[in-house]
Amino acid sequence: MVEYVIPRPYVDTTNHADAEIQRLRLQLDELQRFAGDMHSTYDYTQRGYPTEDDAVNTLRDFVQGGSAFVMHEKVAGRYLSMRPEQDLSYPIIDAILEPTPRLLAQGWPHGFIGVECKKSGVAVGAPLLQAMDYKQAVFNIRGDSYTYMNYVLLWPWLPYGGPVLSFCAQLRIGGAGFSNGALIMASATQLARVTEDGDVTFNGNKAGKRKGSR
Repeated sequence: MVEYVIPRPYVDTTNHADAEIQRLRLQLDELQRFAGDMHSTYDYTQRGYPTEDDAVNTLRDFVQGGSAFVMHEKVAGRYLSMRPEQDLSYPIIDAILEPTPRLLAQGWPHGFIGVECKKSGVAVGAPLLQAMDYKQAVFNIRGDSYTYMNYVLLWPWLPYGGPVLSFCAQLRIGGAGFSNGALIMASATQLARVTEDGDVTFNGNKAGKRKGSR
């Protein structure tokens, strides 16, 4: 007796809907990682500083290891002017970098640099407004004399691009952070690069002198 085997038709058991969903999820994860990197670079303070004290300590250690600046911490001051409806208060800036005689002898053009310190992952909008307020103030570093800040920078943050650079240029605010082992100070353009051994290269800056219509 001859038996005939009838071949079964091929049936694709793959769930194409599930496969497509998985593919889309992988793409979404990649986009979220990319967006996270973009936000951490442009809109938030740099990584690596869980607390504000960590940020301050790192900056202090770097400055004290060189010979370009003297760092003054928690310096009180007073405002030169107040905006309408602004509450009366007295500013306290986290740090002021005073150029040493050695740096001044090299022609340092940027005077005293105020620094506002934040921990990692802080959106930079409010701290930049804080820096803007500090530009309207003078600070009492020693005795009864008050010192004006040529720049006020947010640490740790480096401005990379976008419309915010126009405000940084005009208001003379910006950011400071590490790049390739050196401390970079920047506003609309790089102001200075400070190495671990205290060598400083700097650029002059003509920004912030215009007023009125553009």
